Order: sequence, then C-alpha cells, then structure tokens
Amino acid sequence: MAPSCWFFPFFHFSSATRPFSLLRALCIHFVLVLATPAQQATAAPSTTTATTSACRTPLRDGVTEQILITGGTGMIGSQLVKHAVDNCEFGSAKNVIVLARWRSNLRNLKGYVHRIQLEYGDVTDSFFVTNLLKKLKPDYVFHFAAQAINGVSFGSASLSLNVNIIGTLNVLEAVRVLQNSGDVSKEMRILVAGSSAEYGAAAIDWEGTPIPETAHLKPFTPYGVSKVAQENLAMMYATTYNLKTIVARIFIQMAEGGTDQLSLQNFAKQIAELESQAEREREDLEHACKIKKTNSNQTCSATSIHPEATGRSSSSSNSNYTLYHGDLSTSRDVTDVADSAPVFLKLCRIGKPGEAYNVGSGIGYTIKDMLQLLTKEAKIPINLEFDRSRLRSADEKTLLADNSKLRKLTGWVPNPNITVTANNILQHWREEVAMRNGQ
Repeated sequence: MAPSCWFFPFFHFSSATRPFSLLRALCIHFVLVLATPAQQATAAPSTTTATTSACRTPLRDGVTEQILITGGTGMIGSQLVKHAVDNCEFGSAKNVIVLARWRSNLRNLKGYVHRIQLEYGDVTDSFFVTNLLKKLKPDYVFHFAAQAINGVSFGSASLSLNVNIIGTLNVLEAVRVLQNSGDVSKEMRILVAGSSAEYGAAAIDWEGTPIPETAHLKPFTPYGVSKVAQENLAMMYATTYNLKTIVARIFIQMAEGGTDQLSLQNFAKQIAELESQAEREREDLEHACKIKKTNSNQTCSATSIHPEATGRSSSSSNSNYTLYHGDLSTSRDVTDVADSAPVFLKLCRIGKPGEAYNVGSGIGYTIKDMLQLLTKEAKIPINLEFDRSRLRSADEKTLLADNSKLRKLTGWVPNPNITVTANNILQHWREEVAMRNGQ
C-alpha cells in the first residue's frame, strides 16, 4: 500500500509561540474584519469569537457546557465542530473551542471560523497547554491533535512519537494538576483518539473477521506504536489519578478536507489534476484550431485532434492520463465522518473511563473498490499504473471493526454512504486544484 495510506490528517506542530505572535494576531484580526467570506476560509482569525450563532434548540439539560477540540482543523475534528455547532450540542457556538496551530489551514472550517472560538498553540508545549486549560475550563476535551499518517511515521518516527505521546501526556498531566489545584472540574471528560493501527499484526490473528477491543495490540508502524503508548497513558491516568479518559480506536474515516497523504484523497487529487490538465489542453487545442482555420480555411476541432482532451474517448487503455497507485488489495473498515461525528460526542459523554471503544462501521472495502468509485466519476478516461514506491514495508491486509461494544453503549447504527462521500471528496479536490491553478 502507498505511504499515503488511509489514516488521519497530518498535524505537524510548531515550537512554542514566537515573540511576534501578538503582533501577528492583531494583524490577522484586522484582515478578518475586512475579508470577504471566501477569503475568511483561508485567513487565520483572531483568538476571540467574532460572531455567535443563535441556538436553534433548547440547551441540553439546561446546563451550559464547553468543548475543546485539539486538532480541530483536521478532517475528523472539523466534522465534529460542524456537527456540534449545527445541532446546537453545546448551546451557543462560542462554547465550541478549537485549538489550532498558527499555520493551520482553516478551509475545513469554512463558514464556522467566526462562529466558534479559536485558540492557537502547540500541544507539545506543556506550559501553554496547562494555561489554556486553566483559562478555558472545558467540560469536554477531544484530543485529536496528532501526526496521524502511517506512511509519514516511517520517515518521521521521532516526530510521530513526540507529538502523539508527549502531546497527549501534556494534556493529561495538565488536567491532573489543575484538578488537584481546583482550577478545573474533576468531572471533565477527555476523549483520546486512538487508531485501528494499534492492532497491526493482530489482524492476521483474526483472519479478516471483525476485531474486538480485547484483541492484542501488535502495531508494526511507528504511528501505531505511538497510538498504543498514547492509549496506555490515557488508561494509566484513568486508573491512577481517576481522570475521566476514554479512548476511541478509530478505523478509517472519510470526508472531504483530508490531506493528500491519505490514499483516497490522493487518488481524488490525482484525478482532479488530470482533469484540469485535460481542460487546459482542450483550451490550447481549440485556440490552435481557430488559428489553423483562420489561416487555411479548413475545419478543425479540439476533439478531432485530441479526443481525450474533451473526455470523449471510450477506452481508458488509450488514455494519456495516468493515475499512480500502490497496493489496491488491502481492505479497510470505512466510515463517513459525518456519520460518526455524533457518536464521538456521545462516547465522550457516556463512555466508561479507562475503556477503549472501536469506532468503525464494520463494513470493509478494498482500496480498489474505493478507487473505482472515483474513476467512474472522472470526466476523462484514466489509466491506472502501479507505482512500487508507494508500497509500505508493512501493512495490514484487512482491518474490520467489531463495533458491538460501541453500539451497545450508544445505540449507534452506522449508515455510511460511501458513494456520495467519495463524490464529495472528488469535488473538493476539483475545487482545491482549480483554486491552486487560479481558475
């Protein structure tokens, strides 16, 4: 399988805030005040909430609650933000707080940037994390900030271990210290994002059948190792210090806005780039035809010169447009993030501290299945070509979630619509490529 595997968004954390951060924050604030809605999608906002949306439904149990999401600009975190705001899970949108890095791309929060509260910092900075939690006093913490790409972890093991383990330690230790000092409530609940990568070689033991939480954890990637350590920290703080920590072992999640380090996102990006290339070639050919017709009075069309440039060629085997891939035979449990976002919230609220829960649909798809969903929607015929450089040194053949524990707790019934989600991802990358090309 390709290094750009299925797993989650890549959060690369910076060092502690630089001396000019305050000046930068002020500049960003004024830019946002003047920015158009389209500009606001990519510009960084101030750390305070500019606009508060009205709550459309009664506040749950009449109690005001606050939620802090680390890594809230990523694919999963941003979907959680949208669900919480749209469904008024925490009353006013200002009670939904996202921790982001200074250089984070805010496009995944388009339309929500000015409705929520944004804070900027680095989870590997223990001093910052402690002060942030002391200031905010959230009722719920969703710790999604991570270096979360299996393929990347092979070449950046120290980064993966530092961000995932030390970052998690800083969050948990800050809560422990602040609870002891009375600065935050002992009822604060923390959902730590684990991963199906923790199972690793255990997938072989289960021979392609759904894996329960009781399976041995045998990771064989640096990312998987970091997630096991992260989970062990969460369990230790629950047992030793009575922190209300719950672990979600998250299987593959799909949504628009993911990094192109993820295989499906990478395929969609390649298709969008090839479509854009074909469109540019078509325009160039049409221009050449006009010149030829003017000079020679002959009939000429872009289709007659280069039919693939208009997407009218009937055979992909003759296409000049090639998509590169790694191993297409691996099978993964796939869930639409929009479908799982509500269960993340419910799990944090009612999950048993010190327990891990598989979050997956229990439905498996091969990467070949997913790629075919995308190529069927392509506007041009596309060749597929195997690229050995995209293979990983180790990979699980099949990973399926036994989600019975989660379903029993929450009543959740997964209902992924993978075809629609794949189309949404492809459309997202078409827009992204067009923007990058200035179209």
